[in-house]
Amino acid sequence: MKKLLPFLLFSLPAFADLTVHEWGTFTSVMDSKGERLEGLHLEEEPLPSFVYNIAGPTRMPLPHRRFCGKGEPCVLYNDFNFMAVDQLPLNPIDHGVTQKMETPVIYFYGNPGTKVDVTIDFPQGLISQWYPDAQSFTPKREDANTLGPSHFDFHVTLESPNSLENIPEITSKSIWAPSRITNANVITDDQGHHEKFIFYRGVADFDAHIKVTSHLRTVSIHNLSTELIPDVFVLKTDGQKGQIINMGELRGNDKMSFFTHSLTTLTDDYIQKSKDLLVKSLVRTGLFEDESQALVNTWEKSYFKTPGLRIFYILPRSEVNRILPLNVHSTDANSNINLVRVLVGRIEVITEEEELSTFEQVREQFLKRGIIPASLFTNIFGRFALPKAIRIKQLIGDSIGISSSIYSEMLKLISSKTLEK
Repeated sequence: MKKLLPFLLFSLPAFADLTVHEWGTFTSVMDSKGERLEGLHLEEEPLPSFVYNIAGPTRMPLPHRRFCGKGEPCVLYNDFNFMAVDQLPLNPIDHGVTQKMETPVIYFYGNPGTKVDVTIDFPQGLISQWYPDAQSFTPKREDANTLGPSHFDFHVTLESPNSLENIPEITSKSIWAPSRITNANVITDDQGHHEKFIFYRGVADFDAHIKVTSHLRTVSIHNLSTELIPDVFVLKTDGQKGQIINMGELRGNDKMSFFTHSLTTLTDDYIQKSKDLLVKSLVRTGLFEDESQALVNTWEKSYFKTPGLRIFYILPRSEVNRILPLNVHSTDANSNINLVRVLVGRIEVITEEEELSTFEQVREQFLKRGIIPASLFTNIFGRFALPKAIRIKQLIGDSIGISSSIYSEMLKLISSKTLEK
């Protein structure tokens, strides 16, 4: 079985000292009033089993690394090839989560042998999964019961970009795969784990200083910070066809609006158009083109194939540093370290129309059957069923006599059905 490491061999460009590039995404769900909704503690995408998880167990072992020497084929037991199987991790916190930080990855470009220390802080969040191994982190697993602060220290050594033989194998459809297709150095930690990047993700509750509101058929995007948002995109898809609009930059303390009926012309070629637009925007922020392609390919299913209306925007650098402070240090690169950081915000929008429509469906089901089937929400909203069900609960209140116990049971069922998807 071939290794699933689709890289091109190349010569490392001549970097003066050390170049470090980070990209990441985070997701929130907003109601028609622009309020962030809870319920984002459920993970949406499975990860390879070798990834560390703060909720435990620590991770699955890498048996082929335990038995195979460098340069030897990792084939054991009648040609059975050990590779990591993707699995959906659990988070230790199941309430209060309004932001899901997804796949920040950090790439390194420099001379092989260079040692690099990376410090990551998450003041209002918990880093819940990471790879390779962290040198130290807080809180410890037994204390991971609040949304921040979280602190991680990584110590890695750069190897040649072509040193691919010790990187763990993954399945061809793994969400992990696209992020490896770059010209970055391979890195190794003190435990001998190899990868093309530092990966981490987590859950949080922070204000990104942007609000999306909806009234009638008008959606408005408000920049509540004083900083310029360099690019805003509006995307709508039914899961098959879709449309994307580049709204351009949004100045500080300003807003932009659009009519939802302007997104009714859905096409089946919009995915490539969406990728092209996002890649161009990401390259303008300082990412390399292969890194930008890695981001959009990683999130192709979630961004472009999951039904819904969503907003994408590039965070100002000051907001990135406020939300997720990061420091990079290397005694082997004594001069300048070129650090580029890009975070893409994603807001799943619940329009006023959607709220009213769902309200009526819930009301009809309850008056007819005396219950609210969880499938009503999971069928309509998929993986975002829980935060959207929480919003409908807020709207309904006591208006049709639904008891809190009925709602609590429904939310539990939604959580379990979401995890099954």
